[in-house]
Formats: sequence, C-alpha cells, structure tokens
Amino acid sequence: MIGILDSGMGGLTTLAALAKEGCDSAFCYYADTANAPYGNKNKTEVKEAVGRAAEALVGRGAERIVVACNTASLVALKQVRCTINVPIYGVTPPVEEALKRGGYTLLLGTALTCRNYKNRAGFLSLAMPELATIIDRDYPDTVGAEAYCRQRLKDVGAVDNLMLGCTHYVLIEDILRRLTEAKRVWNGYEELAKRMEKTDASASELAIDFIGSGEIDIARYKEVARLLCSRR
Repeated sequence: MIGILDSGMGGLTTLAALAKEGCDSAFCYYADTANAPYGNKNKTEVKEAVGRAAEALVGRGAERIVVACNTASLVALKQVRCTINVPIYGVTPPVEEALKRGGYTLLLGTALTCRNYKNRAGFLSLAMPELATIIDRDYPDTVGAEAYCRQRLKDVGAVDNLMLGCTHYVLIEDILRRLTEAKRVWNGYEELAKRMEKTDASASELAIDFIGSGEIDIARYKEVARLLCSRR
C-alpha cells in the first residue's frame, strides 16, 4: 500500500498518476488540512507537519510514502527520510529539464517553493499564495480559481514552458495553460510515477482510504479522485 500526503486535495493528481502506472491499487491518502497551506508556513512548521503525517501513514500500514506536495518535498523530504523507515518519494518541479527545451519558462508555486528558485534570463518564478487554498475550498468549481489566476497573471506574457510547482495547480491546468498561452506544461509527479516500482495492480480494483489532520470532506475527495482516475 502506498501512503500519499499533501496539505489538501492537490496530491490526488499524484495518486491518479500512480494508479495509472500500476504502482499499486491500494492507497492511504492523508490530507493535512489542519496545517494547510504548507506554502505559507515556515520551514520548521512544514517539517514537523510532514513528519507527523508520515508517521500516521506508516501507522496505517503504508509500505511506501509519496510526499505529493512540491513545497513539502523541497523543505522536508531529507529529514523525513531520516526518521521514517519506509521508502519516501517526493515531487519537485523539473525546472532544469524545462530550461533545456529553450524559450521562456514560468514557474508557478507557493511562496515557500518560489523562494527556492532565483529568477534568471528566460526563467521567472511567480508565487500564487492563495491559489491552493481556493482550489481546496471550491474544486471542482473553478470560477474563483480562474479569477484569482487572471489577476495574478495579468502582467505575464505568453510562455513556452509553464511549470506547475504545486500539485493543486494541476487540477486547473487547462485554465493556466490558456491564460499563459503555454506551449508546454510541466509537473513533477508524472516522471515519479513512471520511475516507481510497479506491482501487479492493473487488474485490481482501486482502494483509497482517506484520513486527515483536520476537517475533510471525504465525499468530495472521493469524487475528485474518481474523476481524476477515470481520465487516465
């Protein structure tokens, strides 16, 4: 069984990719809603929250854990690997790979994620501090998310490479692609799903156990997971 942790529902995009690639058919999904969003916290707070979430997943029987959050992967992955005795994987934006393709690259992420990257010629990181919260609150309704993105991106021209530095943003990829006129869209989890060891899960019915640190609308999470998995 694979344990997946995120501050909210963004990690469901990673879960869908793992299921598609046959990495497993059994998942435990930890939504750390009591500490959301990670991207507006300091590094110590994120490390502590991720450590508690990982311990909870091990307690539920997780044999592998995916930190399905770019911010948490950048900040806490090294520490949690030292304290949790199962394989731990993370997702991070493939910035250098995108830059090799040439053109103008735009990274959208949380404030904490964007602080890990310096702007340079042909590369811009832009923090979207409220977007994950809006998506978590409203999705699959995307009206509020689109209005927020339109305002934040109003001074950004067309881009060649759009880097989704938060798994939540994948849920509104079509909106972000349209607003930025991106030629290519990048994320950090699809390559991870291809690299991870596979199980004989292709014929198995998908089973997802949802847990969390705070309030979680399990019915909505189940529906979003079903929609994402059905598209793959």
